[in-house]
Amino acid sequence: MARAGSKTVSAYVKHVLFEGADASATAGTGLAIADRKMLSHLLATLGASRLAPNLDRLAGEAESGNLLADGETTYRLRQACDDVREMRNELMLGLGTGAVAPKHRSEEEILSGLFNSLNSTWVQER
Repeated sequence: MARAGSKTVSAYVKHVLFEGADASATAGTGLAIADRKMLSHLLATLGASRLAPNLDRLAGEAESGNLLADGETTYRLRQACDDVREMRNELMLGLGTGAVAPKHRSEEEILSGLFNSLNSTWVQER
């Protein structure tokens, strides 16, 4: 962010988007070096947070019945996993490294998991 100088992040982003970035300072990807560094930092932060594996573990525990959660909560956990995966892929695409195909579950798999979760909740309540 050294190129931003004393500007706030939002002011710097507006400047780059609307007034143009320094085209000479690119790293062969068409991205300004500062933009590439920022995307790299975001990707590293996302990976270091362990958000995706932790969400995946919670969703798995909810689906197996080891974590008490209703079907909607389980569904939302799986959706959150897919959203984090999509963020990672978009960051990788932005960096020009290509993205791993998202491991999205089909609607049928999601609905099946929702049904199984609701059914296990219903069985536990009886």
